[in-house]
Amino acid sequence: MNQECLACSSDDQCVTLSSKKVHCVRAVSNLALHKPAKQSSTFTWAEAGLNYSADLAVDGNNGTDFVVDKCTSTEGGDTNPWWLVVGGSEGYLYN
Repeated sequence: MNQECLACSSDDQCVTLSSKKVHCVRAVSNLALHKPAKQSSTFTWAEAGLNYSADLAVDGNNGTDFVVDKCTSTEGGDTNPWWLVVGGSEGYLYN
């Protein structure tokens, strides 16, 4: 474990950014839950009748099965993909 992470409390997560600077991040409830969301494009799987719109990212479902749980997804050819949640508090999104 990075020695700088030892300064983080047990309620925090130690995050090292690309700049190698360490931050202690407090985990909070889902700031984006049920907030309006937008994305640059939407992937539609017409044969299965599935539409992977931005609102699927904020529906509270944390499952990872692309078909069963349905996740948000931009179109495959989107060369500048983005996703945005509107309103609420500021916070960091991390994986």
